[in-house]
Amino acid sequence: MTPLPSQEFFEGLIDKTKGHDGMFVVRFGASWCAPCKRIDTERLLAIHPNIHWYYADIDKDDNTYTLGYCGLQQIPGFICIRDGVPSQPLQSSDTAKVEAWIKKNFDL
Repeated sequence: MTPLPSQEFFEGLIDKTKGHDGMFVVRFGASWCAPCKRIDTERLLAIHPNIHWYYADIDKDDNTYTLGYCGLQQIPGFICIRDGVPSQPLQSSDTAKVEAWIKKNFDL
């Protein structure tokens, strides 16, 4: 996963994906978060080879604002971006639920 360093980077990512046929997922978490550690990252990364993954550690860099900006209040949290449009966010530590949500958002 590519680190998501700041709110500005996130907003640039949204602009960059407009008109782009790519699939982008941002995962929000923290190193101390026990529910975040329950996520099977390798399983999620294997969903589809063309999904571009970003990770926002809410305790590092300038990501404290980005979580709320995306409509999330808890971690672990996820947001999909398709054609510059962010999905409704998901807050879950259930890998199967996250996988199903990603597949639904990208019609996989």
